[in-house]
Amino acid sequence: MNASIDRVAITDFIRRYSGDFKVSTVSGMSQYFCDKVTTVHDNEVSQYSSSAEFVESITQSLMPLVEEGFSHTILDEIHIHPLRDHSIFVSANYSRLNNAGGLFAKVGASYVVIQDGGEFKIAVILGQDLDNLIR
Repeated sequence: MNASIDRVAITDFIRRYSGDFKVSTVSGMSQYFCDKVTTVHDNEVSQYSSSAEFVESITQSLMPLVEEGFSHTILDEIHIHPLRDHSIFVSANYSRLNNAGGLFAKVGASYVVIQDGGEFKIAVILGQDLDNLIR
């Protein structure tokens, strides 16, 4: 792994991001994203012109989940693959929990993370099935 890429710091970044993936803290999530964000889910590609626009999209997608009982997300597994000195491919799976702390759903995602001035930012999010998680 490149000396400039710190696995612990990236893991902490993704853990904080997943911990904030809930309605009560979603407004502060723009700190995790580049100014422009791209998402890929199945055959749908979405490009957001600002992190605030993307956070608004997250808020809208969380509301139906909350109505079904979703409370918060915890990181279960992470795999870190450096691409270049300041870009990292990260794949992770998560447990989404309900209000009682029970399992709501298992989900997976991959990211292209950019390290800019010592800070990590998500540039691309790839939705994926848990069976296809890149390890």
